[in-house]
Parts: sequence; structure tokens; C-alpha cells
Amino acid sequence: MNERKFTYYNDLDNIVLKEYGRYVQGYVQHIAGLEDRDKRNQMIQALMGYIKKINPALSIDTEEDQLKLWDHLHAISNYELDIDGKFPKPSPETKNTIPQRIPYPTYKLKNKHYGKNLELLVTQAAEITDPEERETAVISLGKLVKNFYNASNKDNVEDAYIVNLLEGMSKGELSIDSEKVSAGNLFEITKDPNKMGHRERQPVDRIPTEREREGKDRDRRDFKQGKRQHFKKRK
Repeated sequence: MNERKFTYYNDLDNIVLKEYGRYVQGYVQHIAGLEDRDKRNQMIQALMGYIKKINPALSIDTEEDQLKLWDHLHAISNYELDIDGKFPKPSPETKNTIPQRIPYPTYKLKNKHYGKNLELLVTQAAEITDPEERETAVISLGKLVKNFYNASNKDNVEDAYIVNLLEGMSKGELSIDSEKVSAGNLFEITKDPNKMGHRERQPVDRIPTEREREGKDRDRRDFKQGKRQHFKKRK
């Protein structure tokens, strides 16, 4: 009596790249074992189309994505795949290459809660030579600081505090009279009423016909009648 032999996954080779699966790995290993070079090139192109079909999210249109896919196919074959590829064959040493560590940006910020971008804006505003343009820049920065402050604080911030803050961040280059700011409400943020839910009613393109009005009335009556019947059944 012939005994049926079962194959268990724990007896198979480990999957090199799990995002491609065991079947793609088997195809690549089969192609790598073929003796005919032309047939290997033909089947690897067919495999590329198969990978694109089972994973539509994978983009192989750009040259960078194609290079990544070719490197993965060589890695799956344990770098034994010999084909006429568009890109040079990678070496096994590249598999264990450790990428360079990206240095973490460290900035010595005096006011970290306002961020680095605000300091960059203050630096750029301090380089403005025209007095009117510089005053306009100071007012814009004051509005920005006030917006940041109100986002995390319930209390209202005084204009003098913002003026002193900008002077300290710019080392005295950006200055404006705090009384002038308070008198003219220069740091107040003007809000667009259309963005506050007070939009004007849009004009109606046409007046609904009598038949359309009767249809809407009929729908309302049917809806109310359906609700009454529903509550009667529940009782």
C-alpha cells in the first residue's frame, strides 16, 4: 500500500523576501536552474508581468523601482540568477551593507515651543532693509506668534509680550512700538466670515415647478406615515 507523503512548510526553505511569497521564490529558483539563457531571459520577463499583476500597488514604471525589483529577484535566487538584465548584477556583499546613519538635527532654540521655522522667519525679516517692508514683516510675525500662543493657552497674550519676544529673537533688529500695535490692533487676526459658517445663501438657479413641490410634499407625508406605522408595530 502506497503511503501518501505530505509536505510541511516547516520542512521547506525559508522565504527570503516575504512580500513576494513562496511561489515567486520557487519560480525564481526554477528560472535560475535553467540551462538555456534565452529561456531564462524570456521567463524572467514573464515573471515580472506576473508580479505586477498580483501586486498592482507595486510600481515598476520608474527606473528606481525596476532596479529595486531586479535586486530583489537576485537576492531571492541567492545571487545565482544569470540573465541579461537592464541593470548590473548585484554582489552578495551588498545584502549585509549597513546604510549610513542620518544625523539627527539638533538646534539650540531659545523658544522651542515656537519651532525652528519661526526663528528662520525672524532671521529673514531682520535682513530686510526697507523700513516699511520690515514693519509689515514684524506685524505678520506678531500675528503668527499670537496664533501659536492662543492655540495652546486660554489666556489672551498682551501685545507687549509679543513685541519683546520678537526683539529678543532678532537681537534687537525687529522692533515696533507696542502702543501703536495695541491702538491699531495690528496683531489681531482678521477672520473670513465665509470660513466661520456664515456663508451667504447661494441664489437659486431656478424656481421649482409645481409638480416638483407636490412630489416633495408627497415624500414628506409618506415618511411621516411610515414612522407612525413603525411605532404602532412596536407598541
